[in-house]
Amino acid sequence: MRLFYQHRNVPHRICQLLPRRLLCSNLQLRALSYTACLHGKVPVKEAKVRKRRAKFTLDELSKGYGGGLEQGLISPDEPPQPLPPIEDVPKRYPTVIAQALDNITRLPNCVLFTRVGGFYELYFSHAEQWASRLGLKLAVKKTTAGNVPMAGFPFWNLERFLKVLVVEEGQYVAICEEYPAGNMETADPGEAQVKAEGGLLWDRRIARIVTPGTLIDETWIEEGENHFLLAVEQRGEEYGLAWADLGTGEVWCSQCQAIELAAELARIGPREVVVPEGGEEEAAVKRVEQAAAYVVTTHKGDFSPVKATGKIQKWAQVIADDQDVDRKALKELKKLEFTAALRLLDYVESRLPGIQVKLQTPVPRKSHEVMGIDVNSMRGLEIKTTLRDGSSKGSLLHTINRTVTRGGKRLLGNWLTNPSTDVATIEARLDLVETFLTDESLREDIVALLKTTHDSQRIVQKFSLGRGDADDLVALARTIEATNSILQRLGNTQQRRFDVIIARLEVPLDLAETILKSIDEEGLRRQQHEVADVAANMGEPASPDEIRESGDVIDGLVGEVLEAGAGEKRERKRRISRGIQNAIAKGIATTEPDGEETWIMKKTASPFLREAHARLQALREAKGHLEVHLRNKLNAQSLTLKWSPNLGHFCHVKGKDVSIHGVTSVQSSKSTRSFLHPEWTKLGENMVSMRLRIRAEEKVVFQNILKKVFKNIGQLRRNARVLDELDVAAGFALLAREQGLTRPKVNRKVKHKIIGGRHITVEAGLREQGKIFTGNDCFIGDKELLWLVTGPNMAGKSTFLRQNVLISILAQTGSFVPAEHVEIGIVDKIFSRIGSADNLYNSQSTFMVEMLETAHILRSATPRSFVIMDEIGRGTSSRDGLAIAYATLTHLIEVNKSRTLFATHFHELADMVEMEKKVACYCTDVSEDLDGMGWSYVHKLRKGVNKESHALKVARLAGVPPEVLVAAERVLKERKEIEEEQYGFSVEDDDEYTDGEGFFDAVFA
Repeated sequence: MRLFYQHRNVPHRICQLLPRRLLCSNLQLRALSYTACLHGKVPVKEAKVRKRRAKFTLDELSKGYGGGLEQGLISPDEPPQPLPPIEDVPKRYPTVIAQALDNITRLPNCVLFTRVGGFYELYFSHAEQWASRLGLKLAVKKTTAGNVPMAGFPFWNLERFLKVLVVEEGQYVAICEEYPAGNMETADPGEAQVKAEGGLLWDRRIARIVTPGTLIDETWIEEGENHFLLAVEQRGEEYGLAWADLGTGEVWCSQCQAIELAAELARIGPREVVVPEGGEEEAAVKRVEQAAAYVVTTHKGDFSPVKATGKIQKWAQVIADDQDVDRKALKELKKLEFTAALRLLDYVESRLPGIQVKLQTPVPRKSHEVMGIDVNSMRGLEIKTTLRDGSSKGSLLHTINRTVTRGGKRLLGNWLTNPSTDVATIEARLDLVETFLTDESLREDIVALLKTTHDSQRIVQKFSLGRGDADDLVALARTIEATNSILQRLGNTQQRRFDVIIARLEVPLDLAETILKSIDEEGLRRQQHEVADVAANMGEPASPDEIRESGDVIDGLVGEVLEAGAGEKRERKRRISRGIQNAIAKGIATTEPDGEETWIMKKTASPFLREAHARLQALREAKGHLEVHLRNKLNAQSLTLKWSPNLGHFCHVKGKDVSIHGVTSVQSSKSTRSFLHPEWTKLGENMVSMRLRIRAEEKVVFQNILKKVFKNIGQLRRNARVLDELDVAAGFALLAREQGLTRPKVNRKVKHKIIGGRHITVEAGLREQGKIFTGNDCFIGDKELLWLVTGPNMAGKSTFLRQNVLISILAQTGSFVPAEHVEIGIVDKIFSRIGSADNLYNSQSTFMVEMLETAHILRSATPRSFVIMDEIGRGTSSRDGLAIAYATLTHLIEVNKSRTLFATHFHELADMVEMEKKVACYCTDVSEDLDGMGWSYVHKLRKGVNKESHALKVARLAGVPPEVLVAAERVLKERKEIEEEQYGFSVEDDDEYTDGEGFFDAVFA
């Protein structure tokens, strides 16, 4: 029986050794001619001419070809030997997926985005968990090691998905970028060997880990908001704090007691808090009520205090290039502060491995230099956000903000949460506001110039981090020009109040001139529009950052996209690739070397650029001459010289010229034909070469400009601070003009004298409704240390309390205030107990929360503090609540000796403190019509006590069902009768009830 075997069924090692031609009778093998040829068994020439099958017999096999078996074959006479076992080769994922799996394992708390060509991809559990949330299609990638869940999106959507994960979901995102294999050093010898053998075209490494506290220049960062990253260190009852905004490079440090930690966290408002792993700090920051506003991250590392020299050297590595390390400031830092700063720095470097971190010298913030605002006051007074929905609209910051720059808004928020306690600083700010208020023309001119500036703090920081571009340079130059104009305008006023500001401004006009003489602004705008057209043709909007990256990668994107993926994924990427090609074909100048280029730098930016552009122009003219020459030579008048990514430099004809002879077509249709011509190919290559040389020189010019920026970076930052202060002062002046505010008088006394004070936020809301706010006076701290305020519900007691605290905050911020006349002694701390809600997560009832807040105030308030207490003791029984309210009141005036406003519905308190000279009683009221059918609130405070809460009137306004109101009136009448029968009088009877001590004895007998 004759058996025939195809070459694929013969063991490979035998096929390699068998001669080409052997006769056989029992077994026929058909082998490919190239098998023996490749292994040198048959001459190449002979192998090429053999076309028929090679045959040999087993009998003749022992004789071999040429007299015997070749080495490696087995003789039939020898006993068969078992073949060695086949070793199982472990199944491995493709390199990209293997690297991604390794990164996922190494960074278990991060969502991993892996760059693959023009896409970012998610794999394994990350794809399964987040694909639907991000609106991505979950696919499966087949590999030899098994199916891998995956999802992906084009690179220009990165910011969009970062915002969803980081801001909305509070996740950490690790971005794994790809780099050409030859441009990156590797510490892995095995990986290096694979690269040397050509196994990897791209290296991938984690370039950045994006967290809520490490945002830099993302387009979705809220305008005028700080994104603070805070590090916390603990030693006993003391905490060291260090916080930074990576977008501006500013760093601050402070130290506080454990009882003050919540207030400091509320004041700073961090987006992320870094604590030591396994320490008590994590539990402490999570116990804070507003902990939901930030994420807590643990970070390993030993940051025990080191010598002063070591401290300075550590920070010297990250200070901006031209900045000297402020040794004095560093030495002033306490050990806990500097330990926190070191942890902060180490964490930042671990999250930005692909970026050289640059920060400013840490600035110590001393608690006695700013007014302390506890966490309850920050929330209850709605300084930055509202209690209702946590939004900024309706808050104090939103109400008074009249700034026109992002930096000005950031500074205003900082001042509001950190009012100064230095009289000289406050008076200097008020002087500036008054100047702008009295000189309307000056204010309008300064504001108009400020509107032309850009956020130079963030721009300079971007350059420090190596992320700035030509657009940022132009924005910086325009800001420098505006700063110079502001300097000249202030100098023309001849007012001494501006002398300090003028002295602080030092304008590097030569830098602005260099930038504007070098950068082609029109070319930048054209480039942005062109790349935006690419995204439009692909159905995707382009952000400014995406436009910049598109310009850098669009040349290589087509090829990269086609190389990645498999199956449906490959087809999808091919469609996107064709979209890019179509956009390029429509005239993208940055990728079409045949058209008019879009340049970043002007042709006169350097001598080389001037010469190179002249040569390029000569080549363009040569192209025109060549086009005419080839038309005449080939007798094809429709001939044009073109270029495309697929065909390169080619000649294009149409119509009757498609029948041209003597050329080799590379593309043709019924009416068009494309072919190559050596003269155009050579000329086109020369043009491409010249364009590349121009691009390289543009980078050189750009780097030279950056060096000048770094030399002036310190002064640019100082100028930015001055502009921010001018913006805030001009905004305060506009606010004062709009709302009729008054300049406060600030001194070192411990008393308040406010005449006609108003609540600025409530007044703004009433004004929109066409209503008028009723102002009230407040005199505390002199003869009377505490005001006890009573009155009906909804009559304005809480508003009165809040407005006086807000007036104090505005005054020490440096703003005019809503009142007719104000004299305020410096307040060191603000405390408020306004409303409560339970904290069931920490097993705290509403009354427990109320008592915790009260305890904090009684332990912390000083004679220079300002305290407002609203409805103490209302969360428990009347008997217990009244006792607690009385004890709290007496403690405040006798022990704390703080300026206090105390609102209550315990009317009995007025009689209990009647003989206390440091307490004055004031009240609001209700005005009823003569027929008793109509009534209205009287918000004007009068001296005395109002023992009617008029709760049923409020219930009627709220729409409580009539039958409920009738039942409530019946119960209220019955209770009055019982009180009269038991005590001989009604507690609501002002005429009969006058003796506080007698009532106290009766109630608590």
